[in-house]
Amino acid sequence: GLNLKTPIPVAVLPLGTGNDLARVLGWGPGYNRDDNIPEILVGVKDAHRVLLDRWEIELQNRGSRKATKSSSIIFNNYFGIGVDA
Repeated sequence: GLNLKTPIPVAVLPLGTGNDLARVLGWGPGYNRDDNIPEILVGVKDAHRVLLDRWEIELQNRGSRKATKSSSIIFNNYFGIGVDA
């Protein structure tokens, strides 16, 4: 990890389909090319910050006597399922 004293804010800008996280966070269903980009960026700057949990799972392959191979997966606390489009 980065071991930062203050978490870095990240904006969710819904640009495609399947934007349920953006809807839950109050950003609406999405933007299109006719929207005013400077207005959107002011909204991002002035937005209320919401903390999301994030964790990492490390996977190790212990199937042989050779060097152990590992990989990791990073998860966020939000999960959605369904037909988006």
